[in-house]
Amino acid sequence: MTYNPAYILFLFFLFAAYLLPAQEVLISQEVNLRNTKKYVILGKKENNIQLFRDRESAQEVDVFDENLSYKYSRDVKLEGDNNKIFAVIGHGKNESSVIYGSYLKDSVRLRQYVINGDGEMKDTSTLITVEKKQLRSNLKYAYSENEQRLLLFNNVKDDKLNLFMINLPKRTLSWEASVVIKNKSEGYRFLDMVVSNEEDVFILYEKANNRYMVDDHAFMLYHLGEDAQYFVELTMPDYLSKDSHLTYDELNNNILLIGLYTQANRSSALGYFTFSSSRNGIGSSDEILFSPFDASFIEEVNGKRKGVNNTLDYYFIKDVIFQKDGSFVWIGEMYKQYVRRAPSPYNRGGGSGLQGYIDHYTEDIVVFSVDKDGSESWRNVIFKKQFSQDDDATYSSFFLMKSPSRLRLFFNDEIKRSNTVSAYHLDPLGNMKRETVMNTEYENLKLRFQDGIQIANESLLLASEGSGMLNLVKISL
Repeated sequence: MTYNPAYILFLFFLFAAYLLPAQEVLISQEVNLRNTKKYVILGKKENNIQLFRDRESAQEVDVFDENLSYKYSRDVKLEGDNNKIFAVIGHGKNESSVIYGSYLKDSVRLRQYVINGDGEMKDTSTLITVEKKQLRSNLKYAYSENEQRLLLFNNVKDDKLNLFMINLPKRTLSWEASVVIKNKSEGYRFLDMVVSNEEDVFILYEKANNRYMVDDHAFMLYHLGEDAQYFVELTMPDYLSKDSHLTYDELNNNILLIGLYTQANRSSALGYFTFSSSRNGIGSSDEILFSPFDASFIEEVNGKRKGVNNTLDYYFIKDVIFQKDGSFVWIGEMYKQYVRRAPSPYNRGGGSGLQGYIDHYTEDIVVFSVDKDGSESWRNVIFKKQFSQDDDATYSSFFLMKSPSRLRLFFNDEIKRSNTVSAYHLDPLGNMKRETVMNTEYENLKLRFQDGIQIANESLLLASEGSGMLNLVKISL
């Protein structure tokens, strides 16, 4: 019996397609962003997908079904005439909230507007009325991992923070506080802040992080909680910190300070440092641990290029993922930019003048798995090359999807409309596999992966934006 070679080839590709992981890509109709100052993807609420848009004269919620077919839009009517939105966040399966201030003559009413699963107003509450100086325009926010607690904060003075803790499901202000830096005279500056699910607040300060004052370089960690409060100073006199972050392990109730360290050159990292402690206080054995990058790893990342030194250049920490046993995985990414022309000092017709042209390079990713005792269990390198110009690197970087059995990193292979989307799979042992997820050649999409949100173990939701129009895109694996 003889077989036609073309038929055999057809069977091969049919079998190969059968073995590929099943995936579905859904795209919404275009949303016009004209007069839209900002938008927030609220995610899946009940059986709907919601998009909040803050327009110049009004706010609204666009509602889509689970297949991203447009259903309707609902106006968001905030109480008060002189309002400023501070935060928009989805919390719980069926609710989202707009936290805003209504400015009066001498005071501000801090309010919460709650949106239900149908995009309609469920409730609106006044949380507190404060003096206007307590809610200045530089107000920022941080929220807990479960997105049930939101902390508004601002610098009233260089040495003082105003804090407002909001219980989003209950629509109440849990507490307010003012934190004064006790060691401000020594030059400490605010650096980072995290909020736990139980309303603990951890604040990180740093001083003398420059090559001329390295002997005095130190961090200060402040914990504000219901049953424990403390300051602790962590000296780091031999190195400068290139990149520092606070994060909280909800499973084990530990606070983690992690960063990259260097010496003279702030763009180059010699290794990474970690400090981990229980939320209840610093133990006698708690200290900053330094883990230098070895030569073989530097060579794996940089390649055998002439003149390459013993550092990782232009890398920043992007994410930390905790595991049940207290170990964690941290992910770093290389990012650098070049200005092709300096901004013009001249203004014409009252405008801002000519702007500098900026090249953005967002390239390889490094992944480290670190045990509870600080030792390294495995590491890996994810190679990618992303380049763009004058777009604030909006479409670069990656999205991290988390599931109990693996991590997936999604990214654009190239920053252009006709593009391939790829994903790397990482299992708990660091084994890695790459796959092609989709091709945007005929879809006219520019996907913003770094702003995506995960709506299920195997689904992510993100925006495609360009030419003043937006599409929502849902990828299910």
